[in-house]
Amino acid sequence: MLISLIGKRYGPAKAGWMAGLPVIVGPILLLMALEHGASFAARAAHFTLASVLTVIAFGVAYSHAAKRYGWGSSLVIALLAWLIAAVIVSRLPMSLLLITTLALTTLALAPYLYPSSPLPASELLLRMLLGAVLTYIVTTFASTVGETWSGIAALAPVLTPVLAVFIHRRSGAPHVIALLSNLARGLYSLLVFCFVVAWQLPTLGITPTFLLALLCAGIVQAITYFWPILRNPKTAKV
Repeated sequence: MLISLIGKRYGPAKAGWMAGLPVIVGPILLLMALEHGASFAARAAHFTLASVLTVIAFGVAYSHAAKRYGWGSSLVIALLAWLIAAVIVSRLPMSLLLITTLALTTLALAPYLYPSSPLPASELLLRMLLGAVLTYIVTTFASTVGETWSGIAALAPVLTPVLAVFIHRRSGAPHVIALLSNLARGLYSLLVFCFVVAWQLPTLGITPTFLLALLCAGIVQAITYFWPILRNPKTAKV
């Protein structure tokens, strides 16, 4: 809900940056740890971390499609891109170093993959409902589908498409491109959050690990906010 209000007040670029926070992934991984144990949740966090690739695949595909098609066709193309990326991620070896390198490389390349765009409101109740539904589904079926697909599903495109479609319909392609490209910048904090959980959860335990992960995510989110200003104070748009 907070992200939606920010989008309404400050525009899609700021909303995209804020959407990278682990507001959905965090509770999902925490519930996994409480219900299925620290080791299960840590392994799931590996694949949630790798699923940064799937989020960027969705955003890039939707952004390019939005310049030529309406929201319906753009959404179908983006979901197909997400599914292909998810299958690739599911086949990766569970190496934290490899997965972290893949995620960092994906985010580093992301600004060059989105189409250029110059620079809405979303349905708050619908977004809250979808977030709750996603959390329930992933945690309920976690033991059935295993930690690999549970981790991937934690970053499933549920909330992002809702915001993207509403902005696309109401404000046009440039605004939805701004939303999705700034989401990539905000994902660094989620990457750090998942890395800390995957790395430290079996050792530190649930409470210390999640507190540490939240602290690290907050620090990184602040850095991604101020970094463009520090690099170019006159032209930076945050």
